[in-house]
Amino acid sequence: MLLLEILLIRTRFSVDQRGKIQAGFSNASITEQLAVSNNLALYASATRGMKLDITNNRARFFWRSPQRVLEFINEDDGTVALRVGDAGKVMVNTGSFDSNHKFHVEGGALSDRNRVQPEADWDSDENYLGMYFSDNPEIIWDSDPTDYFEFKAADTGEVPLRLSSAGKVGINTDCFTGPHSLYIEGSAIAEEIFVQLKSAWCDYVFADDYYLRPLAEVEDYIKENGHLPNIPSAAEIEETGIPLGEMERLLTEKVEELTLYVIELRKEIDTLKEEIKD
Repeated sequence: MLLLEILLIRTRFSVDQRGKIQAGFSNASITEQLAVSNNLALYASATRGMKLDITNNRARFFWRSPQRVLEFINEDDGTVALRVGDAGKVMVNTGSFDSNHKFHVEGGALSDRNRVQPEADWDSDENYLGMYFSDNPEIIWDSDPTDYFEFKAADTGEVPLRLSSAGKVGINTDCFTGPHSLYIEGSAIAEEIFVQLKSAWCDYVFADDYYLRPLAEVEDYIKENGHLPNIPSAAEIEETGIPLGEMERLLTEKVEELTLYVIELRKEIDTLKEEIKD
């Protein structure tokens, strides 16, 4: 094997017949075409250049340019696929990096998962917001149980929607007192609302064994309590609110009881009519 070697003090430079170049050390087992000890630099001037360096087992790349931008260019069509700019900014398919963000992409970005997390927690599975796709698309977050996942308007600072880790949803409110799942400050409008009760509907009023209070008993109850039997009082409603599904059941119960009272009254009236005829 032909080998050209130049020995200058302790530095060795060699080129073999295959075009393999070694500089700074002598090691025939090196297989790279160009092997340089410690660093390799290319400078056009004091302010324009780049250098490859290996220090403390870390491979590093340095560059200098008047605009402080490093570009990766496709020589076939001149496309600049990647730019690395001043202050650690990275640009993909764009040269616009005037904002304060560190990563700029023109076009879509594809990933099987993404996570946003405070730098102090990067080595943990705490305090993060993630977007994943497993069996279903998921937005996952971890935070202190007293914190919420918030949808906040940047221009006003308003938070129209909050989600708690306990499964509670707040619309224009962060008041999650009580056992409810949905909390709304303000009114709600819908074309139709369905309430599905776990308790039995009030057709039991028409069963033969249902106890229909005599009207005199109902009158006494009203005089003593100031409201109908089985109906919450004004004080209870003020304290806990109105459970719409249960209240609809109770009101229907009273309507059905009234229907039975009317039927009884009609029977009594018919009886009286017959007695008058006689």
